[in-house]
Amino acid sequence: GLHFVPEERLGRGAVPTLSLALNTLLTRTEAVHRSTGWIDMRRVREMTDEIIRRFQVKAGGAAAAAKSLSGGNLQKFIVGREISANPRVLIVAQPTWGVDVGAAAQIRSELLALRETLFIELKDSLARDDIAPRILGSPEPLDVLVAAQLRQHDPI
Repeated sequence: GLHFVPEERLGRGAVPTLSLALNTLLTRTEAVHRSTGWIDMRRVREMTDEIIRRFQVKAGGAAAAAKSLSGGNLQKFIVGREISANPRVLIVAQPTWGVDVGAAAQIRSELLALRETLFIELKDSLARDDIAPRILGSPEPLDVLVAAQLRQHDPI
């Protein structure tokens, strides 16, 4: 399906007062039983713990409130939540804005790893024809959607 990493972490990407486990449920429905609608909270915690582990999120576990995380760790959690859903399309809006160098490098690395299987829409400054490939550090062509037009980028 389609997944989205919004520019605004708190309020759009996560609910500050809710736990990371409950924030996982904002976009992930694997733990919701299709026939009954019941939520398997053990499965939600497992998914959340896996996101925390894989994306090296510094948090007090699945029960930690989203507002207790630093900006970079919350962004890694949100990006991780969406990437680990194995989306067919991932839309990201300024995924590395306002995060430390280490978190930015990790987020960039995860997005680059998806380039073979996903179409990535990069918004705002990353979507400019001349800088998107350089910022992503990719010598290979990258398709970027800019104002609803698909453009092929030449290798740098």
